[in-house]
Amino acid sequence: MSKKRKNIKTTKKEIIDYWIRFEDECYLNFDWAEADTICWRCGYERRLHRCHIIPDSLGGKDEPSNFVLLCSDCHEQAPNVESSSFMWDWIKSYHAPFYNTFWDNQALEEYERIYHKSFIQELEERNIVTYHAFLKFWKLKPGGTSYHFGHPYGNLATLVGKYKLNLDAFDAKYPNGKYASDKYVAQEKDFESFLSSFCELAAKYNFSVWEGSTRNPHSLCMNTFFPKVRKYHSISIKQKKIIISCALEQNVILIIYQLNLLFSILVIVIRKF
Repeated sequence: MSKKRKNIKTTKKEIIDYWIRFEDECYLNFDWAEADTICWRCGYERRLHRCHIIPDSLGGKDEPSNFVLLCSDCHEQAPNVESSSFMWDWIKSYHAPFYNTFWDNQALEEYERIYHKSFIQELEERNIVTYHAFLKFWKLKPGGTSYHFGHPYGNLATLVGKYKLNLDAFDAKYPNGKYASDKYVAQEKDFESFLSSFCELAAKYNFSVWEGSTRNPHSLCMNTFFPKVRKYHSISIKQKKIIISCALEQNVILIIYQLNLLFSILVIVIRKF
């Protein structure tokens, strides 16, 4: 007859209070302030389990130093070895520079394993290489996805399948296999470069920036409120028709220079009131 394991007495708070003294969150997928709700491996908000570092079956003790907090998916994959350090080596190996990207990163690796081609390559072959193209790609309406019965979260294979469904929906909408011509995409890249400079300029003068209200993807608006005159001042830019020009880069530089000069004059005038 197998021996029944005793209920765990160590609380989640005790586990957090213990490890916060030793582990730097800069190398983890969560902040210690959210350690009671965020999985310590994947960094997603899930119901957390108290996972033994050294398994109970190998003599692991019921004390804070022998537990980490993991979601059910990560708990199933956690190592069961007689080592007090390997668990943390395993957790830290999945550290990502951005929060809530763990499963997407895993899905990208799984996609490449299945199709022997990276998902990024798939996008590049279809000229989906600009921010605007990427937004249009994810706004497509592919086939649906669902959860397994009794499981509240999607799994890795489903996420990879969602990527493939979006590619299939794209291929159905664009029979030529391209989001747009190379010249059009070059124009969008130049506009995004201009957008970066435009935002830097807005930050310099404490202006707000948003996309134009029209459907034209090449439109921007910048404004701010001047309390002394109790007015908003703004500048809008809209390109009615895309014209490819070999001198576009020089034109962008000239536009940025002119805008910079314009805002300098505007701020000086406003401050005189």
